[in-house]
Amino acid sequence: MRHKEVVSDWLVVAVVASCLIRVTPEEGLVGLSFAEDRRMEPREKSIQLSTVISLPDNTSSFSLCCHFKLLFRKEDPAMLLSFDQIGYLTMANNDLYLVEGSSSSYMVSDYKTPVRQWVHVCASFFGGTRVFINGEQKRISNLIDSSDPLVNMKTGRLVVGMLFDFNPVLDMDIGAWITLPVFIPRKISEEEVGKHLKCNPEIEGNLVTDAWQEIVFMPKQKSIIYRNLSLTEATEGSAQGWKPYNSSYNLPAADQLPQPSGHVITVTPCAAPQPELFLLSRKSFSFHSAEKECLKLKGSLPSSDHPSFKQMTDDLLRREDEVSFWINERFENDTCRILIYTGTAFLHMIMACDTEIAQQLVCAIHPNTLFHALGNGMESFSQLYLDKCGVNSCFRTIYRDQIVLSNDGTAYKFISRNQQEVMESSVLTLDVPIGRFEIFNFELEIKVEVVVSVCSEEEFTCSDGSCLPLEQHCDGVGQCANYEDENCLQSVIISENYNPNRAPELLLPVELHVRIGKISDVDISNGHFKVRMELQTVWTDKRLQYLQLREELEKNQLTDDIWYPTYRMAPLVFNDEIDYYNGNRTISTFYASPTTAGSVITLQTRRKRLFDAQVVHREDVSFTFYCDFDLIVYPFGVYPCQYNISFQDKGTNDPFFNLSSTSLELPVQTLSLFVVQFCSLAAGTDNTTTPRNVTVTVLLESRFGGFVLSMFMPCLIITVIGITTLFFEFDNFQDRITVTLSCLIVEAGLYAQVIEVVPISAAPKFIDSLFFYSIIRLFLTCLDHVFTYRFLLRFNNSRAEANEVRSSKALQSVTNNKDMDKCPWHLEVKSNLITPATVRDNPPKATDNVPDAATYLSPKRPKPSFPAWVSCEADEETFKKRYRKFKICYYSSVVFGFTFDLVFLAGSGYLTHHSRASVYNNHPSLKLCS
Repeated sequence: MRHKEVVSDWLVVAVVASCLIRVTPEEGLVGLSFAEDRRMEPREKSIQLSTVISLPDNTSSFSLCCHFKLLFRKEDPAMLLSFDQIGYLTMANNDLYLVEGSSSSYMVSDYKTPVRQWVHVCASFFGGTRVFINGEQKRISNLIDSSDPLVNMKTGRLVVGMLFDFNPVLDMDIGAWITLPVFIPRKISEEEVGKHLKCNPEIEGNLVTDAWQEIVFMPKQKSIIYRNLSLTEATEGSAQGWKPYNSSYNLPAADQLPQPSGHVITVTPCAAPQPELFLLSRKSFSFHSAEKECLKLKGSLPSSDHPSFKQMTDDLLRREDEVSFWINERFENDTCRILIYTGTAFLHMIMACDTEIAQQLVCAIHPNTLFHALGNGMESFSQLYLDKCGVNSCFRTIYRDQIVLSNDGTAYKFISRNQQEVMESSVLTLDVPIGRFEIFNFELEIKVEVVVSVCSEEEFTCSDGSCLPLEQHCDGVGQCANYEDENCLQSVIISENYNPNRAPELLLPVELHVRIGKISDVDISNGHFKVRMELQTVWTDKRLQYLQLREELEKNQLTDDIWYPTYRMAPLVFNDEIDYYNGNRTISTFYASPTTAGSVITLQTRRKRLFDAQVVHREDVSFTFYCDFDLIVYPFGVYPCQYNISFQDKGTNDPFFNLSSTSLELPVQTLSLFVVQFCSLAAGTDNTTTPRNVTVTVLLESRFGGFVLSMFMPCLIITVIGITTLFFEFDNFQDRITVTLSCLIVEAGLYAQVIEVVPISAAPKFIDSLFFYSIIRLFLTCLDHVFTYRFLLRFNNSRAEANEVRSSKALQSVTNNKDMDKCPWHLEVKSNLITPATVRDNPPKATDNVPDAATYLSPKRPKPSFPAWVSCEADEETFKKRYRKFKICYYSSVVFGFTFDLVFLAGSGYLTHHSRASVYNNHPSLKLCS
């Protein structure tokens, strides 16, 4: 029996498990190979493998079951299994259909028939059509329903493959392995379906016998011939045994007899798929290079216990003098095993793994491994399977196109399904092309680049045929030998009718992200400041196709030949505005920001993944904006500096800002005079649902700590020192006036220095008011000292004059007193003072009440009995009252000055707080920057 399970040619193999021959699934089931070696030509011949079924009486329904493996197919409908033209299992493309009676047809929903994989199918016809795929009942769509009952019939023919009386215009090529079908004249139960699924062919009521025939209709010879198929042993298919179908037909000449298209084979549909051995080259390989070549085909070096090992070596020995190839065994000392077969014995040798010897390269590769061919004109060869063309290996498509090695081993021949050579290329390392190479296209008469590899759609193919995940393509790390996986210049496909002057759509929402990197050169005097910022604009342009994007945005750079929104900035200084509109001093880059990964497309010979993405436009710019600095409370104020960003074209259908996705980023910055930590980005003056301008507000808060320490605090200290002279002694005029004038001069000099750095403006500033107030305050203090000095000087002079008058009057009163002789003592006037004098006649006694000068000057002096003393006392009381009034007025003025100082400070604080608070109230959108 034949051991190989994958054969050449493009066909679908349906495997039939015979219930008559008892074999276990591990040993294999008897099956039929149909149209495997060559395609069917309906115009030249039509083939069918069939057996006759005898039905019991009153049969109202029947069921068909089998395992099949589809090898080759056409897009046209083709028959897989049928019973006497009243029940069909048919395929078109990958869809599976059921035809019942003369016109009822059904399609199996949500199912596509795979290629080169075992499929189990059970279908019941009439009386409730249903179908089971791989043990699961599938939903079927009723395309045409005639509801014809099963006619009373005695016998019918169960056919594998197409019927020979079908319309020969249709190219119904199909190739398959199929197990011997099960036919039971009733509906099959789910239990029986599960039993047959597990390769148990013994189902009660199975009517299939072992009498099978291959029948061939030959239109040109006008003959129908047949031959019997033996199910007891596999047949290699000779041209012997053909007979006329009946007496109406003649047997054609021997040279016109066809090669058999049906064979009996052993199949194992329930066993795990096993790799097969393929001869891939007759060149010299080391163990490492041989292992690498096998890996390119998703295979490995063979093991010595492979079930096809003996057959492979025998096939090779028929054509080679000696058979030797590496075995998949490697030892610790970097030695490997090589097998040598002489036809009588197997010799195993241990050699260094890096030794290159002339040998055959044999690899164990799964027969269902799918290969791909990429390149211009390779549509027919886009999907390939590794197959055997005799001993050699070759590629075939499911439509029977093939790539084979030429007889002299110098070229690859690309042969179409019509057996026409369409392309040719030079031989690479292996007998089948793997990797990137050039072919000559006979139809186009040009050389084109082609890639053949086992890489899937999710993989990138290197030049040597090895595969990389698409995620590693354009990741910045070269994995291919020639680093071609980092050839990533093209990130976007722009259509030919792309218009870079037109927005992708009407009312396009645009995301604007403003990042202010640095604020510098704040010029309060001229009212402007410099900003370095990054404008990031994000929008969707569905006219572009984005390829092989990475997570890192900077790796997805795009060309600048695309549409992008342009802005107008205001208020800019004139030179910056001109430079920005001319593109000067602006770094502009475009990127693609991936959102979701899409399908994979092929550009020439390279696969690229498509992405849904947004276009990101970054502009690094530096602008000088105008700002209205309110200097009333300088340097305690806050200054909201605003600038507008708007689209240059403000049509009603043009882009607008999507405020929900618009952001402003400004790191907290500390400048020499200001702190920037509050900012906002809000809709501009239009304030609609589709705003076309936004306003950026940056709040500059004055850093007044340095001003307080360097200007305000010295000013206040000097002012306080000058004011404290009010508490000096009244008669210390020289110290009072000297200290105050010194403070006044120092403060005036300090203000003269400060005014050099204070911004020039017509508006009065708090710093001006403070210095002006302090200078006026010290000046008033000086005037106070002068007025005090003048008052005390006049007061003392008045008092001295009064004392002199009093002394004169007192002396006159004493000398003119008629009772002078009665006085025990007399007075003498000296220097305007009354002092004791010498008693003329009788000195006063101790008991006499004689006052002295000190007594007269004392507040408690006794009242003299004559009028002069009465006048002296009255004058003293007058001077005391005047002095008390002076002190009251003086200290009242001091208290009034302090009160006014407090009012001035409180008013200044209120003005500062109100000015700052009004800024925040007028800009409620301000928030702490990030």
